[in-house]
Amino acid sequence: MPNLLNRIGSMFGYDALEPNGRRKKTSRHVYREDFHTRGNKHRGLQENAADLVRNLSLAGWMVRRHLDYVAQFEFHGRNDNDELN
Repeated sequence: MPNLLNRIGSMFGYDALEPNGRRKKTSRHVYREDFHTRGNKHRGLQENAADLVRNLSLAGWMVRRHLDYVAQFEFHGRNDNDELN
């Protein structure tokens, strides 16, 4: 019976509070992200991020142009005042 109660308790509890060896231990050292990439690798990451931003703006422009040709944007106000409709 206690085993059944433990299973029910773990179903409704937060399992991360009880370490069971499946998670990686945290490091005592804290490093900046720049520590992992230096020199040419860091420059390459910066160039890649700039390309992504440029490509995203291009994709946004393409979606807007597509919507211009396939969708109608007409406002249809519906209220009690006929002058505002």
